[in-house]
Amino acid sequence: MNKIINIMVLSSTLTFFGCKSKEENFLQEHKVILCCISRCFPENKLTKEAIEFEKKQNISFDKASSIYLNFTDKKRVKDNSIKSKTILPSLIIDQYYVYSFKNIKMLKVAVFGIWVNADTGEVINGKDKIWLYEDDILKYY
Repeated sequence: MNKIINIMVLSSTLTFFGCKSKEENFLQEHKVILCCISRCFPENKLTKEAIEFEKKQNISFDKASSIYLNFTDKKRVKDNSIKSKTILPSLIIDQYYVYSFKNIKMLKVAVFGIWVNADTGEVINGKDKIWLYEDDILKYY
């Protein structure tokens, strides 16, 4: 009986310390750049990493914003005043500008949302139900 309990305790300990969260796995498997830090929300300043990324791409933030708005326009956006503004992505993941949700109180950013390819302009729906803490993203730079 003691042998079984010892094995269970050892197994539980290894599982607890050996397993990474899906958020941590995502950050290790992908290059993630935070576009704007929520602490600077009123100013909506781009991070230097986001600016550097944009300089190397075929699609700028303005063009990606236009692509994003045209994609959502097919579904719901009819207000021309919105179309004239540049909407900044929440994240850059690998080669995609990601338009998603932010929880400003918790300082978290969603991975799911509309992804615009920074090279081709292709639009896909990101479906990973993952929320990343801004501080965790910054640790992986």
